Amino acid sequence: MAALRRLFCLRAVRVRMTLVLCAGFLVAGCEAKLDLSEVEAERQKPTARFDQFQAAAQSDGRMLVVGSGGVILRSTDNGKSWSRTELKVPGEPLRAPGLIDVSACSDGSFVVLDIGRRVWVSVDGEAAWQPRSIDMVDEPLALTCDPKGRLWVVGGFSALLVSEDKGVSWNDMSFGEDAMLTTVQFVDDQYGIVTGEFGSFFVTEDGGQTWDSPAVIPNDFYPQDALFVNRREGWVVGLTGLILHTADSGMSWQRQDSGTEVPLYGLAQAHGRIYAVGDHATLLIYRDGVWSEVPRDQRKFGYLRAVLPVEEGKILVAGGAGTLTMLDQRDQAIPFSEKVASRTK
Repeated sequence: MAALRRLFCLRAVRVRMTLVLCAGFLVAGCEAKLDLSEVEAERQKPTARFDQFQAAAQSDGRMLVVGSGGVILRSTDNGKSWSRTELKVPGEPLRAPGLIDVSACSDGSFVVLDIGRRVWVSVDGEAAWQPRSIDMVDEPLALTCDPKGRLWVVGGFSALLVSEDKGVSWNDMSFGEDAMLTTVQFVDDQYGIVTGEFGSFFVTEDGGQTWDSPAVIPNDFYPQDALFVNRREGWVVGLTGLILHTADSGMSWQRQDSGTEVPLYGLAQAHGRIYAVGDHATLLIYRDGVWSEVPRDQRKFGYLRAVLPVEEGKILVAGGAGTLTMLDQRDQAIPFSEKVASRTK
């Protein structure tokens, strides 16, 4: 009897397995073919919704936009089309560097700053990117390539470093103060400005050989970005919509009404105008001594961090949520949302 029961159980199992397999074949036969074309099309786009762009630069018709995840976008046709590169940390193929700044050098090369204490150098923004370590303890926050081709990096604990060989070696010129330096800019080959936490303001008039602090930005101002258009006139922006202006090389600063209280992250000059960008897709333009907000559809944009001038009065803005958009500023009567050339293909 026991043998008969075992035989009956085995036959029952075989019947159930046969029914399951048949059902599977029937479902497979009736199921429509999986269409992945939309997924593939999304993958082919140069931008993605998760991209967080941090900075942009251009030189000789080439434009670069960089962001988190090691993403570098490059255009050679004024932003009409883009190619995408995703850098990886050397020796760690699954980890991407956090790119926070980019600068174009006078020799046509580009340099990108990595929060992981590296700079990435390419001779033209397209050829292989070479990572080079920065010999510093705290985090880097900004860089620039001066008119002589030297790299300058600023960061935590008032770090200021310079490299004359594109990051192969570094000379430490830090100020030894407990402050975060957030911006560095050279107006010409001799005059440079560094700003940072607690109203830090440093100037060089001899090409970076020596730096002095002739004044401070009032009220312990923490600049998110700074822009000097010449040796005398400049602006700094901050986290509560604050904009300060100087017309005497930083010896005094006056507050300008921005019309907003959202954080402002970036400043840029384009087509003879000054632009400020920030959270909630904020885009401000400075004309005739007044800041005004450019109308926009906030639902279509993330935060903004970068502005680049493009031909024929256009500007490129980039920021969070994959925002990479060309805007025509020649006719502001057209609503911002209608001027969006949504992600270039």
